[in-house]
Amino acid sequence: MPPAEEPRPAAEDIIRITDWLEAEFLRQDQTIQLVTGRVAARRLNHVEYSNTIQDLLGIYIRPAKTFPADQTAFGFDNISDALTLSPVLAGKYLDAAERAVRTAIFGTGKLTPSITHYPFPVRINLSRETKSIPDNPFSYDLAGLSTVHSAHVVHDFPVDSSYSFRIVLNGHRPTQSEPAHPALFIDSVLAHKFEVDATILEGQVVQTRVPVTAGERLLSVTYLNNYHGLPPEYGAPESSSRPPEPLLSGSGGY
Repeated sequence: MPPAEEPRPAAEDIIRITDWLEAEFLRQDQTIQLVTGRVAARRLNHVEYSNTIQDLLGIYIRPAKTFPADQTAFGFDNISDALTLSPVLAGKYLDAAERAVRTAIFGTGKLTPSITHYPFPVRINLSRETKSIPDNPFSYDLAGLSTVHSAHVVHDFPVDSSYSFRIVLNGHRPTQSEPAHPALFIDSVLAHKFEVDATILEGQVVQTRVPVTAGERLLSVTYLNNYHGLPPEYGAPESSSRPPEPLLSGSGGY
């Protein structure tokens, strides 16, 4: 300052104003009244503490899961005034430190296999009457992750390993439809695609085994290309090439 094309003050004027600024800053420093008070104890919140342990020791144990809930201030849980250090939390820190060091030296130890059940409300219910076919079926989410036929849940995987997934399907597709393709996504990445050649999907079971890295992972179950392979009268993309099922004897008209 000022810009290069503007006239600049004389050198003695620059020295004069610089000396005045230095003297004024010094005067303010000498006359300021210090306000002393208590400095709040500063600690990491639960997420920061768990991530720090993982980065320092290279282990995934989420030690803060057993800590008392972090308090919030102004909508944030990382403000020092809200993050108090109670005697209970101090004891939890000691237990977590011992567990972290033991895990880093001796490993996680043998884990007992367990089963976790999530009531996924994944349902296909395609019919012209319920208008479940979009107005423009040629432009829709082919993965199905954003449709009403999908379900999502976050699961915490304790170690790097291969995990078994068992999915119970629901709903139905019109007769003459091509096979349905339920799919499992992990962190929005396709992990496994199935094929189920059935009109009634209610109670159908598909299962697979997939390697998963330890940590919190987003599990999604959905149907791929949900509006593909429907009978021609649905006006969907890539209509089914299957012939209509013949009428049963005695169920026809006149």
